[in-house]
Amino acid sequence: MDHAPSELLRMLQLELPEQEGRVLGSQAIWMCIGCQTCISRCPKEVDLPRALDFLRRESLEQGRVHPDARDIVAFHRAFLSSIARHGRLFELGTVVGYKLRTGHLLQDAALAPAMLAKGKLGLVPHGGDAQAAAAIFERARAVAEEAGE
Repeated sequence: MDHAPSELLRMLQLELPEQEGRVLGSQAIWMCIGCQTCISRCPKEVDLPRALDFLRRESLEQGRVHPDARDIVAFHRAFLSSIARHGRLFELGTVVGYKLRTGHLLQDAALAPAMLAKGKLGLVPHGGDAQAAAAIFERARAVAEEAGE
């Protein structure tokens, strides 16, 4: 991480445009996996993953994504696209979406046969409720619009 989470929050507290730009352009906001361990350990119970979700959306909207985070953004988009399309994660579709977005077409290609043999990459999507997933994504968009996000 280029900045610790506490640094990011302090930078935002200053309410200075240049600090906001540094936060939105930082690599750190893309490193959180949302495990929420930090919330359980924080004596002030700061919901850092939620704050970082907001900062990631702002970073994308303003075109300030850190260059080293572009692969993370590509995976994020491929992952959510797969869930929205199939109702649950379709691993092979996610991998293909990621590869097409990043241009890393042959990187890790040698791993594919073993992953297919172990059942880690299904050739067809698993049964999922695509309509329910679409409704969830639509509701999330509506809530974000209502909140002005």
